[in-house]
Amino acid sequence: MCLQKEVLTQYMQLNQLPTLKYISGDTGIQLTRVFRILHGAEMKLKEFEIFRNKVCHGMGENESL
Repeated sequence: MCLQKEVLTQYMQLNQLPTLKYISGDTGIQLTRVFRILHGAEMKLKEFEIFRNKVCHGMGENESL
């Protein structure tokens, strides 16, 4: 869960605390699923990768691990 919180915090900071609707549109993850993730539900690997890629692009980093 530590990595999940870290990537969510970075995503929220890069996008200046976006709305649920914005996050859903930006990531392609359903609105209700975004709500659950932000309120503590564990992410699936695919969801984590989506958020991580968005953070990497926002920070200008390379996507590869």
